[in-house]
Amino acid sequence: MTNLFRLIDLSYAAMAALFCFLSKRVGAAIAAFLFQKFNFFEICKLYYNYMMREFALKAKSFFFWKGNFEGEAKNYFMIKAKAIFCAVFLFVSFVVFSQENVSPQADEYSKLLKSEKAKDRLDAVYALAISSMPESAEMLISAYKVEKDAYIKTQIIDALSVKNSTVAATFIIDSTQDSNVEVRKTAWNSINESFMINPDMADIVRKNFKKEKNVSVKFAALRAFCMDGSTIAVKDISSFILNSREDKDLRKAALIEFSKIKSKSVRNELKKISKNKDKELAREAAKILEGK
Repeated sequence: MTNLFRLIDLSYAAMAALFCFLSKRVGAAIAAFLFQKFNFFEICKLYYNYMMREFALKAKSFFFWKGNFEGEAKNYFMIKAKAIFCAVFLFVSFVVFSQENVSPQADEYSKLLKSEKAKDRLDAVYALAISSMPESAEMLISAYKVEKDAYIKTQIIDALSVKNSTVAATFIIDSTQDSNVEVRKTAWNSINESFMINPDMADIVRKNFKKEKNVSVKFAALRAFCMDGSTIAVKDISSFILNSREDKDLRKAALIEFSKIKSKSVRNELKKISKNKDKELAREAAKILEGK
């Protein structure tokens, strides 16, 4: 903010100098400058009050002042007009200046994303992660589709996870089917409860979990798999836990996640699991039931 205040002070000084050259009365120009600097928010109010007081009862038309606005009234009006112009000019200039320096244009990001240097592409991904540009999610998705570096792909997924859009959420879920193990893990870890509100997305999550063959990826995916508390999801998770062909440790971990689901149907499924042939798993389900 210090730099901002310095910029504003310099701008005020420059406009004050302009007033001194343009105004017939240097004192009036300096007074206008001081009024502008220390009473910024009063300008419009005072200008309005002045106009109402001087012209409201006299003016028969909007252009009345052209022939009747002379002397001190004209000088006062011109000073106020200069002050208001200064305020508007500074505000617009600062907005334009800020936009140009804070966020590069979309085509500049596109060039970086296509760079042969991994660092350039990574920098563009990080910048787009915090960018408010509407097209940022689409740009990240397009970059992902042509990206060969697995690490950069994981960073693109992380960047998309902070974009509150259906397009980004859908793409993250689709990325759970990527050929790279680490990319798939990152995609699973990026799924949150907001994704599961949409029944179609929740259905894809469950289907993708069942398709996964890598045990380490399934461990990462368990949290997302057990986020959906619908009746269909509860039965799917229960079936997975009861499936003896699945990894035993994975089934135990699923049971723990399963117990966190807030659903009446969970208790009934836990009763089934507590009667399973796998004594260790059945014992764990029984303990959970006692605590519920």
